[in-house]
Amino acid sequence: METRLSPASCSGRRASALLALGLVALVSACSPGSSAHTGAAEPASQIAQPRIGPLAASPPAQVTLPLDAYLESDRDGNTIAKAQNLLVATCMKQKGFTYQPQPSSGGTEGVTGIDDPAYGLSSSVGVQTYGYHNDATQLASNLLPYSIHDQYPNGYLVALYGTADLRSSSSHPPGCVDDATKSLAQGQGQYDQNIVGEVGGDAASRTAADSRIVAAIGAWSRCMRSKGFAFATPAQPAKQFAASITAPSGGSAASVPPASAQEVATAEADLACKASVKLAQLWTAVEAGYQSEYIEKNQTALAAYRDAMATKVRRAAQVLSGPTGS
Repeated sequence: METRLSPASCSGRRASALLALGLVALVSACSPGSSAHTGAAEPASQIAQPRIGPLAASPPAQVTLPLDAYLESDRDGNTIAKAQNLLVATCMKQKGFTYQPQPSSGGTEGVTGIDDPAYGLSSSVGVQTYGYHNDATQLASNLLPYSIHDQYPNGYLVALYGTADLRSSSSHPPGCVDDATKSLAQGQGQYDQNIVGEVGGDAASRTAADSRIVAAIGAWSRCMRSKGFAFATPAQPAKQFAASITAPSGGSAASVPPASAQEVATAEADLACKASVKLAQLWTAVEAGYQSEYIEKNQTALAAYRDAMATKVRRAAQVLSGPTGS
């Protein structure tokens, strides 16, 4: 299943903002919290292939999809993250630790700063220097929380997360992060915390399998071959060069290594071929169509999700305006 749009975890644009607010924000502020899973998205068999209108001459500077209406705004996400950090800091103090959110990784000017869409590279910004390299801030966030093993003793991690083994999926007592997350979930009604991610993932999967997309990818592949690059799908070039991409120390944009000449040439050909077949425009239009259909068939569950998120934002604002947050 495609996971480009999955609000149950941080998106690229959300992660960059939340990284500046601290480690806890990355671990839990993007998650909806602990609530009942009440159902799944409408079965794919009941979703028809959507009609689309004429495609624009060039891709939009920023992609906006119907399901974005159910995502937290940057402002609300920041409010939740700040409240989460405040609650965690208070809890850690009670356990004898001083909690300090990790500082911002610094600016990433000059580094490709776009979300990784399902159709791969879509922006020429920074390509001649960084090729397929991810945004430096996102690379840093991908390392967390595991990199903190080198910075904090086990006792601190147990207090914070309930366990020092952050890779373990086994059950463990709640830590300050869990307690803070539970506190922010107060007042939320029953809702499916996975519904937005499921709807987005199902729509993306249907998009990738759509006959119009499959045909466009075939045309893109033939275009790439004519330029000397043999790839079957737009996701393959980035994977090929992934081994050469190492996360920068501390997430500093200045430490992101420049791409090789081969990577840059491949990326430039990739973008040219996508433009020639209007892959980005087609993909966006088709995915928007599928999202709209899934939203129509899951209105009740999505409305409950949006209400729960609004309650969480109000609860976060109360935390920040209280005695501890003032």
